[in-house]
Amino acid sequence: MDEPALERARFSDRFLAYFADVFLIMAGFYATIFALAAAPPSAATPSIARLLLLLWSLLFIIYHAWFDSGGRRTLGKALLGIKVFSVEGEAPTFGQGLGRSFGYMLSGLPLNLGFFWALTGERRAWHDKLAGTIVLETRPKGRFGRIMSLCAAWGLGAVFTLAWLWTFIGAPRFAQMKLLASARIAVDSLARLEESHHKATGGYTPDVSVLLQGPGSEELLRELAQVLDPESLRIEVGAAAYAIEARALDERKTLIRLSGPRR
Repeated sequence: MDEPALERARFSDRFLAYFADVFLIMAGFYATIFALAAAPPSAATPSIARLLLLLWSLLFIIYHAWFDSGGRRTLGKALLGIKVFSVEGEAPTFGQGLGRSFGYMLSGLPLNLGFFWALTGERRAWHDKLAGTIVLETRPKGRFGRIMSLCAAWGLGAVFTLAWLWTFIGAPRFAQMKLLASARIAVDSLARLEESHHKATGGYTPDVSVLLQGPGSEELLRELAQVLDPESLRIEVGAAAYAIEARALDERKTLIRLSGPRR
């Protein structure tokens, strides 16, 4: 049988359909996670959470395998008016649907290159080539509909890109900056304790345990352990001056040094 006289689906439609299907599965996954969080503590264990992730991942594979075969279509593809066919123009078998579903992992591994392969002339992703399928547009959109689909895909892509940049670049750097700032505050707190100790006794002390004897000392000790390398903490004192240095627990193990007395 020849390929149906339908145009091959555009990448923007495929992208939006895939997002809708992923969103459906992720909504179910997080619903079970929230339900688990409300359950007794004995049920909310890491092993149970990992099992749920595995089950929903398997459900994702079966969902696509079933609805992308036998003339059916997934919710996302139904919304976008596209459908999976075999390269011969027939309804894919369940085996083809299953191969195509597992092929998503192949397409996603090298920075999602396999998905972007659908931007080429054939408009077939790697999982299409693996399963011997094509995706066709069964509901023509017209010029306005195509522009709207393209804009929505670009907008969603931009959101994903920004989210990726924040997760893997921005957030780690922000966390490191926040940790370093907290480390400076912690060393400054020790310097203030030295000043207070000097006012009370007339001298400075190199002993951290002596400084951490007042109210709130346990909390400050916990803060110090979270942001400073305890083995690097040094306090040097003289008759009329002191110097405190320690390395923060950031990636560079930044050296922080304060000296006094303050003027």
